[in-house]
Amino acid sequence: MRSRWLLWVAWPCYCREFLQSDLGDVSPLPKLPPLPKSPPLPLVSHHRLVVHNGCDKEDVWIGHMAGTTTGPDPQNVKIPPGGSYNFTTPDGQTSTRYWPKFGCDADGNKCVIGDSGGPQQICRSDGCSPPVDTKFEATFGVSGLPCSPLEGMREGCDWVDISLVDGYTVPFKFEIHGSCWDADGHLMNASAKSVDCSRLSVDDCPKDETFHTFDSAGNATVDLQVRHPAASTAAGCYSPCSKLTLNQWASFSTTQYNMDVFSREYCCPTPPVSPAACRAGSVKWSKYVGAIHHMCPGVYGYSYDDGMGLVTCQATSTYFFTVGCPSSGTAASAQVPKANSTKRHQIHDLPRAHVEKTIRQRQRLSATKKPSSSEEKLPEERTNLSEPEKLPELPVEKKKKSSETSSEEKALEQGLSQQKLPELPDKEAYLQKLKDMMLKKLKKRKLWETVPELLQ
Repeated sequence: MRSRWLLWVAWPCYCREFLQSDLGDVSPLPKLPPLPKSPPLPLVSHHRLVVHNGCDKEDVWIGHMAGTTTGPDPQNVKIPPGGSYNFTTPDGQTSTRYWPKFGCDADGNKCVIGDSGGPQQICRSDGCSPPVDTKFEATFGVSGLPCSPLEGMREGCDWVDISLVDGYTVPFKFEIHGSCWDADGHLMNASAKSVDCSRLSVDDCPKDETFHTFDSAGNATVDLQVRHPAASTAAGCYSPCSKLTLNQWASFSTTQYNMDVFSREYCCPTPPVSPAACRAGSVKWSKYVGAIHHMCPGVYGYSYDDGMGLVTCQATSTYFFTVGCPSSGTAASAQVPKANSTKRHQIHDLPRAHVEKTIRQRQRLSATKKPSSSEEKLPEERTNLSEPEKLPELPVEKKKKSSETSSEEKALEQGLSQQKLPELPDKEAYLQKLKDMMLKKLKKRKLWETVPELLQ
């Protein structure tokens, strides 16, 4: 027993001395290089956003920004009455903002409405207006990657915001074509992906909003209309939070911050204000939120409101944003196409019809084209990623017309096509016959050599 123990202890030393004497110093094997990562999908540009001028009397300029700069399109895009513009939206473009402007100069600057500043924006001599614009905001994902918020797959998601928590300037309509999820991760139906704010009007902006937490007496009545200092017309409508926190054009006698005790009940910063506390606070019962719910049902009037606020959509979605005329206090009365009018169908139906026409043309070309023997036939490009991919079917052999076909073989073929075995008196004979027929079909399709033991 003692000798075995000594051998067990001495054996590693003996092996180490043998290796060092005969092979020299043995260094550990070098570490293998890490496996190369699969290359990311190339970022491409798409036309995900279509803006339509629903005002039949005035040109509209659409200003936009992406982070601290602009996107591929011009900073100011002019759209004539009844016209549309497809904005280029590159994959991965973050913090984008698009808003309408009216009464501008030839370059789309120095506007009466929507002159709230931004990269390369030139405001009037009396300064930029408060950023209470009717707007579309989004961060665009990468098309082709999966989007499933509940499963943590967000690379292929667009994050879209159409809320009125900051205020508004002009009426609008908004519609999404694609799969979307709300803030709780629930899949949205078709009716939840469209909002009709055509009745939105600056003329109906509350002029006697009451702030219950502002002064020592517990009340402060203010006008929420944004008044242009030079034109003396209404240029928009503040939300309660914007009225308290924005300082452009001397919006309020004392500018607060959203964390101040007087304003946080209307701005609902989280923390310290929880969603439940925000819904139970003063902002929910403000006249502004009541007016929003009346004129524009289904849209956020304040943070944590019920309706369309921040939504998540597949990066293959398309967004249609229709802008109406300013209210009577600034220009002509608001005119946005009615829900079932011809203009609205031109906005929404033509792009989809163009896509469907392209798909039909591609299918016709693939059906008529006969690939040569040396040309590999590739599968068609999938256009609807929401549906599962269909595997190609094996070619079906045409039946030969022969008078020698027995009645038993016809019965067997009928049984195969209906996936139901016909009842025969001899089951073993039927199975043998079925086996012979399958072998015959495999040999004709030249598949027998690849599966020699399939039916042995």
